[in-house]
Amino acid sequence: MHPKTILALQRSIQHWKTMLDWARTQPEKDFRSASSMREAIKQDWFSSSCALCRRFSTAGQDCQIDNETCPLMSPLMSLGCENCCLAWRRVAKSNTWAAWIQAAEKMIEYMESKLLEVEST
Repeated sequence: MHPKTILALQRSIQHWKTMLDWARTQPEKDFRSASSMREAIKQDWFSSSCALCRRFSTAGQDCQIDNETCPLMSPLMSLGCENCCLAWRRVAKSNTWAAWIQAAEKMIEYMESKLLEVEST
């Protein structure tokens, strides 16, 4: 994995942990709101806030840059970045903060597993 991709992955993990910490302060049954998160911590779960997305989504539909594919893209997916990460889709579809938190925890686990794969090689 390219050093820039490793750094983007590390930054993305930290980004998600920051969002998760903030989300845990919200009433669980309240409707999750990207705008309230942006207002409070200047971050959200969309691609403009994600270091990996900024690195790879500008590469076009194949999520590749310099012959490297985004580490979150499943080898089973071939439709581009918008379909790369089922964990993110669960976050995006969650209705309450409780559901968002659960999905975000899975997203972080997924990203950390990808980082561990790199670190163990």
